[in-house]
Amino acid sequence: MDFQPTEQLGQSAVEYVPGEDGTRLAVRVSGSSGTRTPIVLLHGLQSHSGWFVQSQRFLGHLGCPVYALDRRGSGLSDGERRECRDFREMMQDVRAVVDCARTRHGVEKVHLFGHCFGAIPAVLFATGYPEMVASLIQASSGIHTKVSASFGRKLEILWSKTSRLPACIPIPLRAEMFSELKECVRFIHEDEMRLRTATASFYFEVVRARRFIQAHRHLLTMPQFMANAGDDPICDHAANERFFWSLPARHKLLVRYDRSRHVIEFSEQRDDFFRDLAWWLDRFGGERYAPSVAL
Repeated sequence: MDFQPTEQLGQSAVEYVPGEDGTRLAVRVSGSSGTRTPIVLLHGLQSHSGWFVQSQRFLGHLGCPVYALDRRGSGLSDGERRECRDFREMMQDVRAVVDCARTRHGVEKVHLFGHCFGAIPAVLFATGYPEMVASLIQASSGIHTKVSASFGRKLEILWSKTSRLPACIPIPLRAEMFSELKECVRFIHEDEMRLRTATASFYFEVVRARRFIQAHRHLLTMPQFMANAGDDPICDHAANERFFWSLPARHKLLVRYDRSRHVIEFSEQRDDFFRDLAWWLDRFGGERYAPSVAL
């Protein structure tokens, strides 16, 4: 496997899109001259768009413009680091990037591609603006997870919210949980932008976001592709797959990559995953999503 994320960082341009309140949101753009349906890519809890330059480059070569957002307060984006004041703010930040891609490429819809925690803002947006979503792709979905804050940390989160006194809570994840490959684990260990703590408000809003998703999942009728890592110590793929099969979408694809630990892009099955992405986009990523054509 040729794992070279740092060398590929220079092959994508970082632009800044203003959020609803003017906050500058960093967006890594790849394949901007592509003529297929654009893809908005959303990263995980600790990561940023720089972790996923391999998939960005691959998708760009398929002819899909890729807009990889750094979540507010993460990566290169502005905003208070580690913070989330309201889960709806995540949805509106995605809307800013989606609107940018739609305007720039003259399309009504984009694909949403959420990695791990990134599945939460992706699904939130899809429930709020289903008419703008060509398909929803979740990789190692973070809708349901095995890892959570300890009981003591949960009390600390509750105390912080009720007292309105800020508190930063460690994120209970280790680099070794993301990949079985030494070079990938080393890349994560050495990443200075990796988020290691989050505010109590952030954790609280994640709970609210998950409840909102469950209450509005009947709106997720667009084509759905879920890719799960079979050896994932972070995400609960059994619960995520139950959620997936409960969705009302007519077109669904579920693939489990049994030899992957968490980030499928950081596994020996990366190329299998990329081939499945190419197949999915061949089926649901073409001219059928031009303004005058329905699925």
